[in-house]
Amino acid sequence: MTTATDISWDDLKAMILSLAEQGKETDRRIRARKRQWGRLGQFVQDRVEPAVVRLFQEQSIPVHRVRPNVRA
Repeated sequence: MTTATDISWDDLKAMILSLAEQGKETDRRIRARKRQWGRLGQFVQDRVEPAVVRLFQEQSIPVHRVRPNVRA
């Protein structure tokens, strides 16, 4: 196991730069996943909404307005 005295300044700088690059890559992957989930969420919402409206109407529950993404 290395100790603090075994690591040179150059090694330390290289480790920090490597961590910074890894952080950038992680951020890029997170942004890509958020875009994918956003598109998936919109796809599901577009498929579910008409079915839910139809189910309500079949139960004689009138649907006058649909407001997606409303939190109560």
